[in-house]
Amino acid sequence: MEKNNQQQLKRTMTSRHITMMALGGAIGAGLFKGSSAAIDMAGPSVLIAYLLGALFYYLLCKVLQKWQSAIKRQERLEI
Repeated sequence: MEKNNQQQLKRTMTSRHITMMALGGAIGAGLFKGSSAAIDMAGPSVLIAYLLGALFYYLLCKVLQKWQSAIKRQERLEI
């Protein structure tokens, strides 16, 4: 490929990027603090509940991935 046709990437951070990083950090810190309070109140069983929730979410994402790939395959066959 010629260099003229390639897009050049720039290493820049706008105020929007910094704002989103700060927002993500604040939300993450709040979740971390909230989960420590829940563990303190209910004990280690909260960790099991979090792990089950994470497993459910992981399986849901895998199912959606398979579903999306099946739809794309079906669309290719129709053409």
